[in-house]
Amino acid sequence: MTNDKLFRNSMLDKLTNFRDTVPVYRIRDRSTEEINGNALSLMKRYGQTYLGSEPRHSLIRTTYHADIHFSKRGFGRIFYPSGAIHARQGLKIFEKPITHPVDKEIITNKIVKVSKDLKFDLLKTANEALDFERLWQIKGAGIKKTGERSTTRIFRAIGTFRRYINKLPVWGRASTFVNLADDDLIDSVGIDWRPCMKDPIDDLPILEPEGASKRMQKQLELTVGKNFIKYYKPTMFSLGYLSMNKRRPQTYMQPVYVGKFESDRLETAFNQIVVIPAMDVPFEPIHERPRQQLIFQEKRPITFKPPQ
Repeated sequence: MTNDKLFRNSMLDKLTNFRDTVPVYRIRDRSTEEINGNALSLMKRYGQTYLGSEPRHSLIRTTYHADIHFSKRGFGRIFYPSGAIHARQGLKIFEKPITHPVDKEIITNKIVKVSKDLKFDLLKTANEALDFERLWQIKGAGIKKTGERSTTRIFRAIGTFRRYINKLPVWGRASTFVNLADDDLIDSVGIDWRPCMKDPIDDLPILEPEGASKRMQKQLELTVGKNFIKYYKPTMFSLGYLSMNKRRPQTYMQPVYVGKFESDRLETAFNQIVVIPAMDVPFEPIHERPRQQLIFQEKRPITFKPPQ
């Protein structure tokens, strides 16, 4: 058996979430008013609960995003191509490092509670779910002139949540996240959720895993070179949906295969994530870059329409 075949078999052993057909959805068009209203609702909940501050009813807008500032410290950012929303205190990364021992279960429970307080569950529809996925830690350490390394410190604990449509994961950025600093301070929160139309366009057949593994292997070769088999091993191979970059418009929620490949060599330390369409003819490209647009800036009042 060739090395290529062994590599693909290793991928197929990691396959999850496979099914023969997957529904394709059109992403619902949202007006600027609706996106602004959703952002202001989240920022009010975040500001009132965790900052003791109200968002101002004006925004500074560019082509791709708009910023809303709180009356005191902090701001929120709206990404119009996707409708993604981030709200943050404005702390620098070295401010408020976590000084107490990290109990992952306790911190996870706190982050899940914040998610409920901010009503992230309201995003999902009848065929969707939002599940806690993983707790990340941002760590850092310094090195003295003598070469002595300082104690590693934990600066932030970040809880990420994953959206599911018909029990299939929506891959891409975290669907929602909560960023925790010291003293249970909620440094930032975010939502990246493109709402879909209620009814699917169609229920379409999926590319067989064997054929998908060959295409993914070819894509990995184009990315890191022909000797990738020596350096990388597959750690994930999953069918799901894809939510694209938050700065990129997207029309359809369509199925993809996602593969994760890890390297144990320092000179190729970056892990690789490869995404390919799970249909022979995708509804829209998943790798095309958005066209460059002229950036403009203006300040205007927020048109606020509360979500129904």
